[in-house]
Amino acid sequence: MAKRKRARRVTAERRANPQSDLGTPQLKRHHLVVIEGSGRPHGRVVDQRPLDRYLVRGQLSENGEIARALHEAGHRLRTDWTIAGLEPRLIAHMGPRGHGPENFTDRQLAARRRKDQALAAVGPAFVPVLIHVACCDGTAGEWARGQGKRGGNGEAWGMAALRLALAALARHYRIGAEGRRREGVSVAAD
Repeated sequence: MAKRKRARRVTAERRANPQSDLGTPQLKRHHLVVIEGSGRPHGRVVDQRPLDRYLVRGQLSENGEIARALHEAGHRLRTDWTIAGLEPRLIAHMGPRGHGPENFTDRQLAARRRKDQALAAVGPAFVPVLIHVACCDGTAGEWARGQGKRGGNGEAWGMAALRLALAALARHYRIGAEGRRREGVSVAAD
């Protein structure tokens, strides 16, 4: 009975105060929360994933435009990874067995093709760090320690490898200053 009364009171408080969905003070202390939305605003944590934190902290590049291009490239790979169904399952699959290519949707197959093309463009040396950070939410330092690099140099080594991998990925996706297609502009030399 007491639980129901408390639940009703909390629900009534949320209706009376639409600002309640803007994040707790603890969340705001530990993460960057951006308020967005019109009508009924809500808070969104923008530094939830390691790649997001690297962008917010300025660790991808000192140049903001390059950092955004590297982040966008990693985000595109992450999106294709997710659509392709490659994220680890958090719960058991209770459906019928059959996880082969014949059971994939066209959208999943297209995402797998895009992911394979992107990773091929990056090259085999940088694929592991890219998958670890952009797709599996690991940090560059964790990846470097897994490669046998210890201490502060390991973190720097991991970040350098990640930057190179993301730069190759951005070139593949044609994101950023050097890779951006210019619509309607001739680039040919006279």
